[in-house]
Amino acid sequence: MEYPNPKIRFYRERTFGEKLNITFDYLRENWRPLLRFSLYLILPLCLIQSFFLNRFMVNTLTDLPSEGDFASDIFPILLSQIVGLFCCYMAGYILLSALIYGLMQTYERRDGGLRGIAFSEFSGTLLRMSGRSLSLMLFGLFIGILLGVAVAAPAFMISSWTLLVSLPLLCIVLLLIASPMWLFPPLYLLGGRPFFPALGQSFRWGFRAWFEVFGLMIVFGLIGSIVNMITYLPWSILTFIGQDLSLVSDVSLMDTFWYQLTSYILGIIQSYGYYISQVIALTGIAFEYFHLREKHEGITAHADIASFSQL
Repeated sequence: MEYPNPKIRFYRERTFGEKLNITFDYLRENWRPLLRFSLYLILPLCLIQSFFLNRFMVNTLTDLPSEGDFASDIFPILLSQIVGLFCCYMAGYILLSALIYGLMQTYERRDGGLRGIAFSEFSGTLLRMSGRSLSLMLFGLFIGILLGVAVAAPAFMISSWTLLVSLPLLCIVLLLIASPMWLFPPLYLLGGRPFFPALGQSFRWGFRAWFEVFGLMIVFGLIGSIVNMITYLPWSILTFIGQDLSLVSDVSLMDTFWYQLTSYILGIIQSYGYYISQVIALTGIAFEYFHLREKHEGITAHADIASFSQL
């Protein structure tokens, strides 16, 4: 007779190594619902993303016109494909973060964790998380535009030499706010706080644990990049082989049906692999949030006191 493993306790202070272990323990325990729901939500998006990705590569590698015709012929097409890819990545982040943190919230609240969970039990949480994740994405776009203007405006208004100062300053600013901004999504999505109080809290906790958060994300980023590389290599190898053979042959291999079909399928795998590679980091930073909240607010102690008072 098989006995189910006890549920993982989220709110607990952990060492650096314990956070790595508990992240993989959680993923190993719940990989089936994660995979099933990601196929429902992310794979249809990958079908569209692969189309934009392959058309963009074909236009940039083989269909570039002469210099004088670039703006009138190919630039609008490339721009539309870049916008399409960007929208796909935005939608993918919204869906993936909502899926991961929605499942974690459901795991904590549901008896038996995610074992035997149906989509109907999870759809309400997913919808709520998607709305919050959209707010995060719009805020990130606003900050990105603001930083871009801050760097580009002096270069246009004064001199391009100002980039020698503004670009290093931008790198320093991005490095300083990296840990708080990584901590912000789980704190906002899982913490139940309003947007700006959650943002302020992420900076307070993120600066205090800057090296801890940064080191954790470096480790998970390296692991995720290996996973991403496995799915990225077949598509990239096929793309550059098609380009090289098209340059030495009168007949373009990239225009054949079988090449386009294979490239499209590998593009789907590559796109889906990219999102799967992000699961590790998004899950790991959530356990860092659980650690910091337990450390600063004592969630478990308060819950134990409340349970004892009801006896």
